[in-house]
Amino acid sequence: MAHNVRRATEKQGLGVNKLADFAGVSRSQLYDVLGSKKGASVDWIDKIAEVLKMEPWQLLRSDGSGGGAKSGGAKKKSKKR
Repeated sequence: MAHNVRRATEKQGLGVNKLADFAGVSRSQLYDVLGSKKGASVDWIDKIAEVLKMEPWQLLRSDGSGGGAKSGGAKKKSKKR
């Protein structure tokens, strides 16, 4: 997650301190999460994702594709009648 947050922050021209301010989270908490010292709550991830104009799941992706506002995901199966 830290990699995706940093990459998205850089892509949008934000600094980590600005991201914390805009998201309403403490700077120390943001640095702790980015440094893997502490975990992040669902609410915290949602706040960060909103500022970065991303979906929360995009921050959690581990395949390196979390830095963009790409849509997608699993398709719903249609019900047979």
